[in-house]
Parts: sequence; C-alpha cells; structure tokens
Amino acid sequence: MTKIEAQTVLETYINGWVTRDKDKILASLTEDALIREAHGLTHKNLFVITKWLEGWLATGSTMDYWDIESFHFDPLTQSAFFLWEFASTYEGKKEKSTGASFVVFRDKKISVIQGYQDLT
Repeated sequence: MTKIEAQTVLETYINGWVTRDKDKILASLTEDALIREAHGLTHKNLFVITKWLEGWLATGSTMDYWDIESFHFDPLTQSAFFLWEFASTYEGKKEKSTGASFVVFRDKKISVIQGYQDLT
C-alpha cells in the first residue's frame, strides 16, 4: 500500500462519518478491525462495530466535520499517524475536539485505529 492509497482509505472512512454513510465506513475496515476511540471506548470486529455505528446513527448524531491536519505514513509497517480536528453533535450536544490517531492498514483497509484526544 502506498501513502496515497492509505490516505484515500482513511479519507473514505472519515467521509463516511461526515456523510453518515454506514456502508462507506464499514467497507474501509477489515473484518477483525479494532477501533479505540480517543476517550477510551473500544470496538472489536465488524459485527460489534456495526452495532455501535447503528446505535450512534439512530440517535441522530452527526459528525459535523472531521479535518485531517497532517498525515504521515510508513510503508514498511503499513501504519500511519495523523492529526485531526472534528466537531460533532451527539444527542443534541455539540463538541469540538483535536487529537491524533495511529492507524494500521492490512489488505488496503483499516485494521486498527487508535485515537488520542488533546485535553489541553
């Protein structure tokens, strides 16, 4: 996988959140994917991730924007680190966050995504 391919997969995943497109999000992930949210919640495998995502979407919550501020990719380890900023509305409550995420790619999909939120 090249840096451009990795960034495209990540952008597809993020765009899925912004557009509330469940299929786009899930198509970006491996079957055994692990998502660890910046605040600590962990979701393992596509079945669990699907249930979590459906629950989130059912609340009417939105990812108002999610911008990648910088993206760094290591082709040897097929991993990336990116800085981000996003705003979301969850159950009517608006939130803005900045942070970073570590991503591992496998088979041209996201296998692991670990978020870290800036609390300063």
